[in-house]
Amino acid sequence: MVLSHADAKFGDSLYGGSNYLCNVDPAFFLRHLDLVHSSTERGYFTSPSLPSSNANILGLRIPTIGYRQFDKDITQKEIEELRWVASARMKEYRDNLERERNIETGDSIVRSFVVYDQEYYSIEQDLSISVNMLGKGWIEIALKTAHIASKPGIGAGRFPQSGSLIHTHYGRFLDLNTSMSDLFYSLGELFSFFANSETQFLNMTGQKIAMEMHKLIDDKNQLTAEEGIHDLTLSNLLYNLSIIDRHIARLKDCVSILKTNGGSRRPKASDDKQKAKALSTRVTLLEDFQYPLDKAINLSQTCERGMGIAGNNKIVAESRTAIGQVKRMSKLTLLASFFVPASFTTSLFGMNFQQFGSGSLNIWFRFMLILRGLPQML
Repeated sequence: MVLSHADAKFGDSLYGGSNYLCNVDPAFFLRHLDLVHSSTERGYFTSPSLPSSNANILGLRIPTIGYRQFDKDITQKEIEELRWVASARMKEYRDNLERERNIETGDSIVRSFVVYDQEYYSIEQDLSISVNMLGKGWIEIALKTAHIASKPGIGAGRFPQSGSLIHTHYGRFLDLNTSMSDLFYSLGELFSFFANSETQFLNMTGQKIAMEMHKLIDDKNQLTAEEGIHDLTLSNLLYNLSIIDRHIARLKDCVSILKTNGGSRRPKASDDKQKAKALSTRVTLLEDFQYPLDKAINLSQTCERGMGIAGNNKIVAESRTAIGQVKRMSKLTLLASFFVPASFTTSLFGMNFQQFGSGSLNIWFRFMLILRGLPQML
């Protein structure tokens, strides 16, 4: 297997040489560098293509968690602004790739950049694998765009895992003969790396979702609609749901490939001993992939439940606010029911009462009229 770092821009010699020596399908490079060539395909909707057209091509999109130290809390509005800026910068980055601006040979290609809060974010990078038949044998070519390097403009931060280190230790614990005869045994460590990266990503995302769910069950948040806590939580849960659903689709694709053992055209071990090793590796990979898949599905369902709870809590809070307003209006109505007849009798009789020495009527006559008029007002 050839495992190497993929350039953001392939030269003619690299493309032509690999195609000639390794019988590489040109679609492999086009698929791996879809961000670079997406402008030429815009409007054709050629990606993703049918599984049969990519029978010899596998793709793994590896998430990497980023962290930056941030000592003070920021508001949800500021987090939304960070997400908007990240989206705008990512669009600018894609445009630069398409137009081949501000990129150099060897630069990494980032497929996605997501901001979760003031401290945590994630990037996604592709690992593409091509299985090519050469005479009676076969060769695997893996192109990775996962390369986190210290460059000007990149501040200090933690990247818990990086695809740039895969090739330095890959295959150290694999049986050489089995690797040469079975595809998934030779790719086992790549799939395992991807499954571990997904699990780490889902652990982080699950923690963020749990924080949002805690806000929903907090009594003081359930009683207030003015602060907009339900809208903020609903926004965060919807944001996380859209991300998790993308990861679910990728994990399902990997599980499907593992269950079918890559299809009938993929190289498989023929020796019984090698078959046993390959089968054991595939069963382990299936278990390892089923775990993050189940976890992602549970997180997706949690987001959906949380969104429903947030909507219901908002309705309840708004209903309580409306009931309070109705009660205040009823009190005002009661006061108006007394003051309207009182104002009418005052304007009618003025100060012309015996008690004030300016009339023949008793002042209690005024109160009698007010009391008689109250039932009609109510």
